[in-house]
Amino acid sequence: ARPAPSRPRRAPGGALPDRGDGRGRRSDDTARADARRRPPL
Repeated sequence: ARPAPSRPRRAPGGALPDRGDGRGRRSDDTARADARRRPPL
């Protein structure tokens, strides 16, 4: 019963960094590397 994520999930298992919806909790360095790989939306 969670609201839909603001953008599509591009990797299985909630691999996206946490956007505030409680999904994809990862370490800070991994989140930074992920933000460097893809442009912000």
